[in-house]
Amino acid sequence: MEGDVFERIRARRTGMSPGYRRVADYLARHHRDAAFLPAADVAEAAGVSESLVVRFAASLGYDGYPGLTRELREIVKASLSLPQRLRGRPADLGASTPAADVWRAVAAQDEANLRATVEDPTSSPLEDVLDAMLRARRIYVLGLRGPAHLAGLFGVLLDKAGADVRVITSGDVVMFDALRHIGPHDLLFAFTFARYTRRTLEALRLARMQGAATVVVTDALAAPAVAETDHSLHVRVDSASFQHSYTAVIGLMNALVVAWTLRAPERTLGSLEALEAVLPHDDFLS
Repeated sequence: MEGDVFERIRARRTGMSPGYRRVADYLARHHRDAAFLPAADVAEAAGVSESLVVRFAASLGYDGYPGLTRELREIVKASLSLPQRLRGRPADLGASTPAADVWRAVAAQDEANLRATVEDPTSSPLEDVLDAMLRARRIYVLGLRGPAHLAGLFGVLLDKAGADVRVITSGDVVMFDALRHIGPHDLLFAFTFARYTRRTLEALRLARMQGAATVVVTDALAAPAVAETDHSLHVRVDSASFQHSYTAVIGLMNALVVAWTLRAPERTLGSLEALEAVLPHDDFLS
């Protein structure tokens, strides 16, 4: 037994064509639906040809598309005892929608994003990511354009927890200057969401060329950075408006920091005590 469909996808993701990645991403997001859909419907939803969906199933080692859907139905059956995702969509929003109703709809969407992220079967094992972080001599945290503030927050939290952190939020020559010393004992941890920046891919390629480990937090298995990294964590960022909702991203960061403190309590405590010793306490009101 080679493993379930998502284990097979993870094992082959680096060499996947763009079309295969679109199918894989659709299955990750909608496997409960895809389990009962014909290949033509999956192809239409993923924006590829029906023949490509059939070839995708064969590339994973199944006896055609029916073998793939049988596996998906087993996954759906096995997950019936888990808490169900929120039913339905947020209420239609418009200019006359009261702000309190908007808040409820946004909160419901964020809760759905969190649940989908926790249950995403295509992400790398979180334990592997945590091991890579704890092994790293230095962690370079990268976020360009929109994700820059996420990189800044994660960098602050890891620094307090005792990591040697370098935060990079500029994609110009400053990025290459910051990465020139990255090496086999280091880790590049990058945030990237649609619309994806080329500079993030260049940073990942440079880090891997220098022998560093890499982790990407992104919004889809089909994201370009997934093919350029050792580990990828896929986070749902759906929103009712033009912007991404980063609630689930921050939840993931919180989980990693909490797991770090549990795995390295003395390292974390030493860092916090050192910080407390140098803080000017008369600057704080409480």
